[in-house]
Amino acid sequence: MDPSFGSEIAFITGSSSGIGAAIARKFALAGTDVVLNYRKTVGESQEQGELLCRGIEEVERRAYLIQANTAVKASVKYMFSGIREKCGRLDSFYITYRLEQTFGIHISCGPSGAHATFAMLGHTIGAAAANEAILTLVGIYRSIILPTIDYEFSDPKSDLDYVPNEARRTEHCRALSNSFGFGGQNACLCIGQYDATDDAPALTLDTHAA
Repeated sequence: MDPSFGSEIAFITGSSSGIGAAIARKFALAGTDVVLNYRKTVGESQEQGELLCRGIEEVERRAYLIQANTAVKASVKYMFSGIREKCGRLDSFYITYRLEQTFGIHISCGPSGAHATFAMLGHTIGAAAANEAILTLVGIYRSIILPTIDYEFSDPKSDLDYVPNEARRTEHCRALSNSFGFGGQNACLCIGQYDATDDAPALTLDTHAA
């Protein structure tokens, strides 16, 4: 392990360019060391990542660049093995912090929560956003919030409810589906239950398929 890495280490996937690189710079300027990841072994990704590393080191923060395709299990294992050997651990709270800044106490308290289906589905590349949107729709229809599985250790810096390990049955009429893709291809889809008093056209859900 490299002892020069600081007390806070953030890991950002797909961070050689685009929004990932912008997030990495933000972390570095805030005094956090960063682990950068690029996917493609050919093209400009590695060169862009190395340039970003030098820029981060100019603001006196440490940066570690590693190549891995997060859609390939063996590549992910290699990536985390390298991070563990180099840094010893990770402290990445970006998504949590932004959710709290956006929604405030409403997402931290009450019957709803923030959960991730990635661990249950694996990385389905282009189908990931569609899968998660479908699960969100079914969750609203059946009054179920899916869990974040394999959740063992809570973050002391956040009081977000991650719906740990077990699904929760609770009525909710709205949900936000966040999908973050390679190269900064990001989308947030807000889904709401149909309101008969609303003049907007409604989409129907095939309950047999659900």
